[in-house]
Amino acid sequence: NANIQLTADINCNGAIWTLGDYGGEFAGNGHTISNFTIEKSKRGSTYFCSIFNNLSNGAKISDVSFTDVTYDLSGTQGATELKVAALAVSCQGKGSIEVNLSDVTIQGNIVTDYTGEITKANEFVYDKSNNAEIIVGGNCNVNVTVNN
Repeated sequence: NANIQLTADINCNGAIWTLGDYGGEFAGNGHTISNFTIEKSKRGSTYFCSIFNNLSNGAKISDVSFTDVTYDLSGTQGATELKVAALAVSCQGKGSIEVNLSDVTIQGNIVTDYTGEITKANEFVYDKSNNAEIIVGGNCNVNVTVNN
């Protein structure tokens, strides 16, 4: 898990963005990553969609905005469950887990034909283990709209 330091804004021009699991330090330095799509993944009849898959112990994400994010959940009408959160599907691992967020803004839309309720789209993390603590500092906010 390498540390990331943004030195400029990044416009992804609609590209597919996949970050996977993360446990390093992501320092946005006040920059914005914008205009990207996150595709769903599937296990059984459950679909997952988030900027990061799993945040592990020691992950620090700070001073960054993710804007014009499209969470692509099209083709999920037969799903038994959707696990969607703005930042990460899960925060799990062995031992005590601490994840720090500060000055993180996420703005985006969920595109889906799923007819069930999507309950955690405006939360940073969908599922966390009992030993996980997510410390949210100042100026963190999420605004994700469901379009179905």
